Amino acid sequence: MAKLWIASDQHYEIYGAPKEFPMPEADIFVCAGDLMREPAKAIQWLDTMLPIPSVYVAGNHEYYKGTYTSWRDDAAAENELRPKVSYLENAVDEVGGIRFIGCTLWTDYGLFGPETVETSKWFAEKKMNDFGMIRYAPPRQGDWREVRLNPGHVSGIHNASREFLDRELSKKVACPTVVVTHHAPHPQSIHPKYVGSDINPAFASDLSELIEKHQPDLWIHGHVHSSFDYMVGKTRIIANPKGYDGENPDFDPALIIEL
Repeated sequence: MAKLWIASDQHYEIYGAPKEFPMPEADIFVCAGDLMREPAKAIQWLDTMLPIPSVYVAGNHEYYKGTYTSWRDDAAAENELRPKVSYLENAVDEVGGIRFIGCTLWTDYGLFGPETVETSKWFAEKKMNDFGMIRYAPPRQGDWREVRLNPGHVSGIHNASREFLDRELSKKVACPTVVVTHHAPHPQSIHPKYVGSDINPAFASDLSELIEKHQPDLWIHGHVHSSFDYMVGKTRIIANPKGYDGENPDFDPALIIEL
């Protein structure tokens, strides 16, 4: 069995990356995003700071003050130089005898149902800093130029990631399977104090059907700044985000899950 050390949402872009990173006895560190600004720098930091392999997906905050598409591609290039880190953006890697499938995931804004998607996109664009802080470069064609990220871009990225997850999870393997995303994959990852909030569709999507269809062993996510540990069918879903200072009293900096 492998010991997975699980955490997310350290937000070192705000607090500064620590010079020391105390770690429990673990075989693999799994970081579900929002570690620091610019995913390539996060990969460098993980490779330098930790003696064990890391599995890492970027969060939304990694892209603040940057361009999503170019910083995503820069991270993939950096990862080629640092094989101790597995950067997963619609990608798969086997680490320590475990198949990890990962992506940021983003959201489809459909948490409240298909009839509310456009309203949810409107609320998200008004209330989420992502849309003022992240640029997006569409495919190079015609009058190509960078634009401000918008919910249409986000839902398109989400749909591609959902198709990727469905396709990869359909490939049956003998080893355990762990999915890692930043955004939440299920409505149960909304804390009771936020139930009914108009902004919830920017934090979680309902992938119940996909989870129940494929039943991966474990699904790790971040983004919601509340800790969760629950089952959907045979799949255990875990979030262990630090969040902003004092925000999540349930955060466990030494959380280990054996698989």
